Amino acid sequence: MSPACRVVVVGAGFSGIGMAARLRHMGFDDFVVLDRGHDLGGTWRDNSYPGAACDVPSNLYSFSFALNPDWSSSFPSQAEIWDYMRSCVDRFDVGGHLRYDHAVDEARWDEQAERWVVRAAGEEYVAEVLVWATGSLSEPEVPDFPGLRDFRGKVFHSAKWDHGFDLRAKRVCVVGTGASAIQFVPQIAPEVQHLYLHQRTPPWIVPRGDRPVSRLRKLAYRRLPALQRLSRLRIYTIFESLLGVFVGRRERTKTMVRKRALDHLRKQVPDETLRNKLTPHYEPGCKRLLLSDDYYPSLSLPNVEVVDVPVASFRTASRGPSTSSSWGPASRPPSRRTPSTSWAATASACPNGGRPRAWRRTRAPPWPASRTCSS
Repeated sequence: MSPACRVVVVGAGFSGIGMAARLRHMGFDDFVVLDRGHDLGGTWRDNSYPGAACDVPSNLYSFSFALNPDWSSSFPSQAEIWDYMRSCVDRFDVGGHLRYDHAVDEARWDEQAERWVVRAAGEEYVAEVLVWATGSLSEPEVPDFPGLRDFRGKVFHSAKWDHGFDLRAKRVCVVGTGASAIQFVPQIAPEVQHLYLHQRTPPWIVPRGDRPVSRLRKLAYRRLPALQRLSRLRIYTIFESLLGVFVGRRERTKTMVRKRALDHLRKQVPDETLRNKLTPHYEPGCKRLLLSDDYYPSLSLPNVEVVDVPVASFRTASRGPSTSSSWGPASRPPSRRTPSTSWAATASACPNGGRPRAWRRTRAPPWPASRTCSS
């Protein structure tokens, strides 16, 4: 017999756990949270590369109804965020509702019964409400470069970091300079023999300003929670004020961000040639604004080379695996390659690449009015 429940939530990351906690708060107990992974956490379970951390301050990157007075620093690490998520599961007693290794194979609306029928891990769940709580950037994508499949070295995406492989004394090629790369490159650069960083477009980077949270501050947050809420409100207000960088025509805000980023680059990269490679030639806000205090200094290390042209192909040379870039025939012979290139953005969490179909009162424009989650 199919398990009947009021609500089925798909995804046990921040959204899924938050939904579960609020359902319990509202008195609902007949719900399940399905996740394809072996544990909770979503992106914070899957991304464990060296230096993985949040680029949103800890007092804001947390549930408003579950502030954490014990953050160790302004910007929490992956491990600390994962621990926080586990603590929320325990605090709100939702662990019994989580179902791991339950990838959703199908979700369809039963017109006659007016219920959702969800198939996962050989089980069928029947629910009144279906909540998609999966992230849009959950599928790492490695470009199909010519010759990559014949590459003899180790290849892995930063989101699937191979912690069992020792990068020390290896020649490493990193493809991409996004939010993940600027965190792990400073961690591995001092250890590898040589690091080739392939950069298609330099990002705008501003200082991160991470610092430890003092014991006195933690005590104050614990005894006076209003202080931490005030800090959260301050951070939220600052971030909202930067919205003009990404939308609208607030040139004053863009000018301020541009100046801060270029000053940061100038202070941390004394070499003019390298600095020119790392200078963006587009408006701030066209791509994600990044935060880092150690990325630029790591690129000045003698064993690090920034290659500021796209990768054209990988080829096997007489000397072993090598890359051949569009800038010319010169060989770059990395023995290991770590892509940090991109993600396959998921427009919706419907199985098999389907699109969301809302039903009756749950429909919100511009969603289509069809009533199934189809492939």
